Parts: sequence; C-alpha cells; structure tokens
Amino acid sequence: MPLTVSAGDAVWVLVSAALVVLMTPALGFFYAGQVRANNASSTILHCVGCLGIVTVVWVVIGHTFAFGPDIGRAIGHGGWIGGLDFLGLRRVNGYSGAAALFEMVIAVFAVSVVSGAYVERMKIGSYVAFAALWVLLVYAPIAHWFWGGGLLGPRGLGAIDFGGGAVVHQSAGIAALAVAVTLGPRRDRRAASRDPSFVLIGVSLLWVGWFGFVAGHGTVRTAGMSAVNAQVAAAAGMCGWLLLESFQTGKQTATGAAKGALAGLIAISPAAGSVRPLAAMLIGAVAAVLCQFAAGLPERFGYDDPLGVFALFWVGGAVGMLFTGVFASGVGLVYTQQFTQVGKQALASGAASVWSFALSFAVLKVIDLAIGLRVAADEEDKGLDVSQHGEVAYGEANS
Repeated sequence: MPLTVSAGDAVWVLVSAALVVLMTPALGFFYAGQVRANNASSTILHCVGCLGIVTVVWVVIGHTFAFGPDIGRAIGHGGWIGGLDFLGLRRVNGYSGAAALFEMVIAVFAVSVVSGAYVERMKIGSYVAFAALWVLLVYAPIAHWFWGGGLLGPRGLGAIDFGGGAVVHQSAGIAALAVAVTLGPRRDRRAASRDPSFVLIGVSLLWVGWFGFVAGHGTVRTAGMSAVNAQVAAAAGMCGWLLLESFQTGKQTATGAAKGALAGLIAISPAAGSVRPLAAMLIGAVAAVLCQFAAGLPERFGYDDPLGVFALFWVGGAVGMLFTGVFASGVGLVYTQQFTQVGKQALASGAASVWSFALSFAVLKVIDLAIGLRVAADEEDKGLDVSQHGEVAYGEANS
C-alpha cells in the first residue's frame, strides 16, 4: 500500500480499514465457538486485545520497520527492513494517513490469528508480551519484504502477495504451529464446542470484513474484481468442505461450512487482484479440500493446535500463493507456459514461513524463561475466564 494516495482512493481505503477492524472481534467469535465455555471470553479478548497492544507498538515503531525506506538491501532494490524515517508515524499525514491506518489494522488482524493456538492455556502477561514482540520482530519485516519495497516484492524477487497470503496468513499460521509445539497440549483435549452459532456469526462477519481486507490493498478501480474474487472463493470453499463432509459422514456441520468459507477467503487473498473469477473458485475449492485434510495433522503428529490455525491459515495461504503463480494475469503459468512465477511464489512463501517459525519459537522461549508461558494446572482446569480475568458468564454463575 503506497503512502501517497488520491482523495478517492483514501476514502475507499478508510472504508476498507473499518471493515478490517470488524474482522478482529469476528475472529474472536469464530474461535470462541470452538472452546470450552469457561474460556470463551478470554478467547475473544485475545483477539480484541490486539486492537490495543498492536496499535500502540505499530504506531511507535512497527510501521516504520514495515514501510520505512529500505536498509540492508539484498536483492535488486529490495532490502531487509525499513528504516526509522516514519518513527511514530512521522511524515504520515493527509491522505497517506488512510494507508497507514489500513496497514495498522491488517497487522492487528495478523496477530489475532495466532491467538487461536494458545487458547485455554497461556498467561495473560505472556500473551501481551508475545503479541507486542511478534508484530515487531516477525510481522513487520515480512510486511516490508512484500509490501514495503523489500526483498521479496516487486522491487526484489517479484513475488505477488496482493492481500496477505504469506504476509498475514502463512506467517500467522506457522507461528501458531510454533506456539502449539512450545506450549504443549491442553490438559483436556476433548472437543468441546461451546456454541456453533458463534462460529457462524464469526465467519459471517469475517466474510463481510474480507471485502475490505482484499480490496483495500488496491485502488477504487481494482476493488470490484477483488471483492468478486473473494465472494466466489469463499462460496466455493464452503461448498467444497460441505461436500467432503457429506461423503465422509453423511452430515453437513455448521463449523464445517464456516471453515470451508474461511479457507476460501484465506486462499484467495494473495491472488484477489490478479486472477479471474473461475480461477478464484478453483482456488477456494482446492483450499477447502487441503485445509480439511490438514485438520487431521495434530492428531497424526501429536501437537495440540486446538482450533486448527495452522491447517486453515498456513495451508490456505500456501494454496493461494502457489496458485497465484499459476493464474496471475500476464505472468502466471497459464499465460506464459513457464514456471517462473510459481517458483518465485514458492520461494517467497518458504522464506516468510521459515522466518516466522524461527523467530516465533525464539520469542516464545525467551518469554517462557522470563515469566513463563502457561497458567498453572488448577487455573487451566478452572478456565482462563475465571483464573486470568476473574469473570464468568451470567449463565455459568447461576448454574
């Protein structure tokens, strides 16, 4: 997102930013519908709290790391990280403030995605420390690589990530895997869906917000097709997931419909500005199939990712990044009959994933050594709503 935009584009970007803000509490509802009742409000807070924590960190220094002028140039004109020219949002004013706000709330959403991996067992202080450090050390450099003129985007390698397939979804998804490995399994791993209607409410609001999430990365002229691609990919993802459920169990679940739609939205993000609607439908359907398969990985490999964050966000993001290399207008495989762009997409996807996993793991280990990551066993059994926040739902208090 350029820091200089026209008046018309600034208005659209402001509307998009408002839609993206909606996505953070929406994700909280989506997550809360899949946890035990005594962890529901803490799960939502882990998302909504990012609106405070990440915003402060982003204004002070995160934005300039992501979008300041390059330092540490590596490939062509692309560098490793931004300099300090925009410290405290210095030099951001007028219409460019719309772009700065939009990128800020995208960062908030990225951090909230990771929170699904530490539900029911992370200390509130550790959550705050992780959110602040992760957006600064993991997310901001990756955002610079793709969107800030850095080493993997148009001025460097030439990878395409229109709406955050690698920057947001893969970086957060693989960070969730690092969280799951580091924290260890919950004491009670039984599936306990508090309320599937929460899941549907959450994904419905996410669906609305996604129009701003993808279309806000372009201009008013490109917003329409980006939004169309988001709609058809989500629809194809939902239908694909439900169709698989029908074959497997003979039933169609509310949670499955929600996860299928979200898989499609995640996968279309990097490609939304450069593919045609039929390609978007294919991307959404393939993502639903692969994300559903990946949902079985925790049981197979023994790690505890309670809400399947890695399966949805990293796998969905990977599908989108690779298919962007296939279908991107003018440069994709179907246009050039060459795998050049596919290779660029795969390399960029891998670089972002390795960086995120390694730095996330390091941050978690430092926090664990400093203050500890997990709540005590008795606090986990009580649920974080009570043990960490001293709050309980009305119905539970009177049951």
